[in-house]
Amino acid sequence: MKHKSNLRLEDLLLAEKKILVLNLPLDPTLLVNSIKNGYFFWDAKAESPTLSNINMEIPVGCVIAVVGSTGEGKTSLVSAMLGEFLQLEI
Repeated sequence: MKHKSNLRLEDLLLAEKKILVLNLPLDPTLLVNSIKNGYFFWDAKAESPTLSNINMEIPVGCVIAVVGSTGEGKTSLVSAMLGEFLQLEI
């Protein structure tokens, strides 16, 4: 009996070749994500923000990495970038 992961790999390796369509050139002046003076809270009743004074701009075509030790706010920052985090003005 084959495992599901082996079946998926087999399907991938035996799949027909696909013709890739070229992407249009990216405009590096456009932004994928922008946060200015962001204050983010997990709970609206919290006394202080989880993230404060966040400023960032990510241009189209840019690859970024969020790195840091445990508990330094990586997941919170990514959640803020995805709009899954409560943003309030202070």
